[in-house]
Amino acid sequence: MKPVTPLVRVVYGAHLFGTATPASDQDFKGVHLPSGEAILLQRTEEVIDRNIVAKEGNRNTSEAVDEQSFSLQKFFAMLAKGDTVATEILFALPITSDPRWAAVQTVGQSLLNRQCKGFVGYCTRQAAKYGIKGSRMSAVRQLLTILEDGVIRHGSSARLSIIEPELRAFARIQVHAGWINIPSPAGADQWHIECCDRKTPVTITIKDAHAVYQRVWDTYGDRSRAALVNEGIDWKAISHAVRVARQAIELMQSGRITFPRPDAPELLEIKLGRRSYDEVSVLLEDLVEQVQAASAVSHLPAESNLAHADDIVRQLYLSQIC
Repeated sequence: MKPVTPLVRVVYGAHLFGTATPASDQDFKGVHLPSGEAILLQRTEEVIDRNIVAKEGNRNTSEAVDEQSFSLQKFFAMLAKGDTVATEILFALPITSDPRWAAVQTVGQSLLNRQCKGFVGYCTRQAAKYGIKGSRMSAVRQLLTILEDGVIRHGSSARLSIIEPELRAFARIQVHAGWINIPSPAGADQWHIECCDRKTPVTITIKDAHAVYQRVWDTYGDRSRAALVNEGIDWKAISHAVRVARQAIELMQSGRITFPRPDAPELLEIKLGRRSYDEVSVLLEDLVEQVQAASAVSHLPAESNLAHADDIVRQLYLSQIC
């Protein structure tokens, strides 16, 4: 019986994406066939980790090596679920590969589908974790300031209509706001100020409108408030989210992902914190919406057919035993 047999080994991480800096550690990923004995005993080596630790404080140095390999069966299952790591391995240029890897790639590409939950999930998790609601918070804060000033100048019982010029000006310049006309049940037009998907008619008092948007403000957490002033942001994680979103869009549109990434210089700027928070937060919010839109019209199948994958797994696993 044969030992664990590597099928492919690829460069991963910043060196694959084109965003490496002198401090970037070395990352490798791979796919392997479990050992024949493990297959027979039903204890297959699903994930193999080989790491060389080299740290300064809590951070890896450029001497650190992170290497991880997935069994063929697990790799196919990850692809079918839209896993970002597995999809990146599929399109990365191999450092070394078994002659059978080409056939595995062909089957792997047939497993790609437009259910890009892995991509969207990663992006939305990062957005939530690092406060990417900051641009929306900024809009709410600006509107609250306008309303507070309105109360001071006109009194709490004054209607919103009295500060219509200020509200219209705010709506013109703020991407998350609008000045919209909604017919009333009686058929008359009724203007509303909209901010972050919350609408209030100009017929209500400034005080009541302030209460509405204060509740919106209060729904945001401490992490988002920190993001508003550029504190507590993991720019590396945000750059990953932007990259993953764009990879998903490319995958949905072309069925492939390009490495190194064509937008690597921009990603590196984000990673190093050289882009404004407002710019990056709006960018990521828009990209998540673009991923979902691209998925809706993609020519990729709705679901993966694992039959071909089972055939090649059966064939290659049997070769490990014989």
